[in-house]
Amino acid sequence: MKGKILKSWSLVWILATVLFVVGAALNLSERAFHNLPPTDGVLWAHKADGIFAERVTPGLAASRAGITVGDKLIGISFQGEKTQEIVSASDVQIYLEAAGANGNLIYLYQRPSYTFANNFYYADLSHIDTLPRWTAAGIFLLMVGIIWLGVGTFVLFKQGSHSPFVLHFATVCLAAFIFHTYKSIGLGEDLDLAISLLDDIAFAFFVPLFIHFCLRYPVRSEVFDRARWKTYALYVPAGLISLALINFSLIYHLAPKADVVARLADFTDKFNLIGFFYQANFYHFIGGVALGAGVLLWRFLKNRQPLVRQRLKLTVWGTISAITPILTFQAANQFVYIPEDSFSSAITTLPLALIPLSFGHSVVRYRLMDVDVVVRRALVYAITTVAIAMMIGTVALGLVFLAVGNNLSNTEITLRALIAIVAMAGIVLLSEPLKKFLQERADRFFYGERYDLRHGLLDFGRTISATTALEPLLNALTERLRQVLDVEKVGIFLEDENLPEHYKIVKSIGLSASYKIPNDFRQMIRQKSS
Repeated sequence: MKGKILKSWSLVWILATVLFVVGAALNLSERAFHNLPPTDGVLWAHKADGIFAERVTPGLAASRAGITVGDKLIGISFQGEKTQEIVSASDVQIYLEAAGANGNLIYLYQRPSYTFANNFYYADLSHIDTLPRWTAAGIFLLMVGIIWLGVGTFVLFKQGSHSPFVLHFATVCLAAFIFHTYKSIGLGEDLDLAISLLDDIAFAFFVPLFIHFCLRYPVRSEVFDRARWKTYALYVPAGLISLALINFSLIYHLAPKADVVARLADFTDKFNLIGFFYQANFYHFIGGVALGAGVLLWRFLKNRQPLVRQRLKLTVWGTISAITPILTFQAANQFVYIPEDSFSSAITTLPLALIPLSFGHSVVRYRLMDVDVVVRRALVYAITTVAIAMMIGTVALGLVFLAVGNNLSNTEITLRALIAIVAMAGIVLLSEPLKKFLQERADRFFYGERYDLRHGLLDFGRTISATTALEPLLNALTERLRQVLDVEKVGIFLEDENLPEHYKIVKSIGLSASYKIPNDFRQMIRQKSS
């Protein structure tokens, strides 16, 4: 029963991928056509002694008005009005929204880098800009995300979900696709809020998924098999960071007028809690990826099995080739100013595509199971499933429009589209168990006893080819032999010329610990097999 349940996870992955690809398409549409919020081009940080410019984007309104990194914001005013003191970094966006795109604001700021007393200035922000729709870095990250998803999908279809590590690797690729392609435009509501949360969650959970994969690949870690809590512990930091970001993002929308929410907002702004968790998420990502790469490198240096070293060599060199230009650029940028243009964006983002390509090539090139026939059938079935799902979703969405009407807002259209997609996914999920049930009954009717024998042989061969590690292989092999042959006692013998009986028991089920192999065991086997 367990095997059948695990087989269906590949279909769950496909349906999840369809949902997230639809989300990416909606996000791209919103980024391309929706009115973007205004921005001054400054990342304002709330510190103990005020609000300071932490990063200034060249060419935008604040930069044109003379604001530089390190300036302290005192107040903001509209043209001809009194300057209002700014006590929270979030207040800046409120004034920007009020002024609107192409509007004007006046900033009163202090430049602490000037030591004389009168270091207060006014900055006239004219023709306030909106966030750029497309940047070179954003386009390159989108390309890298598509490569991640393409590699994961190819490996899953090429290897089949029964192959070791494949479904786990595909899940890592899906998480990477999400945080590379999803990008909030700063609206903070409806679809844009969901995109932002999914981006942060995928960014957080990529780390434990990647570390877990590195610990399993290409030889499963016995430590994590014996103590399952260690596996779960890998996912705890990502879960805590995700819960914190979800709570801070949603509580303002669930009860915007509650007093406790207002106090929480003041507390959050005062201590910059959201920035803290975003920073924690970033360092969690950096540390986790470094740890996973370190595990692979350590195994590559310590392991002496040729097949294992060959598989690890591809992943190690691919990862090193991906991060070397990025680290070199960042190191050079500490000493020499390098403008953030298309070239710098390319060398700091495009090499990241080498990571999925090297991992995917390693999994496919040195595979442990030949499932080409099964893969071809799985590919056809997957394409058919996706086509049926899209048709069902189209029909369901059409029924929604007919029932509700045509005068719908973008939010209502998005919500109804997501409802239709979820309903479509449920229908397809229910169709898979029914398809298996009918297929099995038809095979039994036409093939009779031959079906049971064929199924047993396929299962037996799959067990043998599923791993190269001796201990897991022996455990799985003895258990499968006992089930297929329906016997109570099973023993596996390996030849050993140093023993008088020339054989030793390496694994057994149902045999007592005192069982002794007869000295003429080898002769008896040869006589029986002749």
